Amino acid sequence: MIMCKENQKRLMTPSKLLQWALWIIIITILPIFYFQIAWGNPVDFQSGGLGAGDFKAYYVASRLLDKGENIYNVELQQNETDLLGYMPDATYYLYPSFLATLLIPLSRLPINQAALIWNTINLLLLAGTVWLLSVTIVQSEPKWLKNAKN
Repeated sequence: MIMCKENQKRLMTPSKLLQWALWIIIITILPIFYFQIAWGNPVDFQSGGLGAGDFKAYYVASRLLDKGENIYNVELQQNETDLLGYMPDATYYLYPSFLATLLIPLSRLPINQAALIWNTINLLLLAGTVWLLSVTIVQSEPKWLKNAKN
C-alpha cells in the first residue's frame, strides 16, 4: 500500500512516541516529586531537601571565598555552617574553587532563597536536557528506532 506524504507525517513514529513519552514524564511526573522535595525545604537535608548537603557545602564555601578565607579549611566550614544555624553534617566543600567563585552571588542571599534559585536552575537545566534529547531523537532517529518501525 502506498501512502501519501501527508498521511506519513500524521503517523506516530517510534521516535515521536518516545519524544511524547519524555515530555509526559517532564510535565507530569517529575514536577510532582521535584517541587515537593526541592521547594518544600530546600536546605535542610534532614527534612527532605534535595541535594541539601551539597548545596550547603557550595554555599558555605562561596561565603568563605567572598570573605577572603580558605574555602578548604574544615573548621572554617563548620563555623560558617554553625553561623547559618545548621548542624554540621560532615559534608564539606572539596571541589575546585571555580564553582565557589560562580556561586558568590547566591551566597549573598539568604540560604533558603539561594537554594530555591539553585534548585530552579537545576530544574530548568534538566528540562532543557530532556528537550534537547527529544529533539535529537526525532531528528536523527537512531538505528534501534528505525528497526522498530519494520
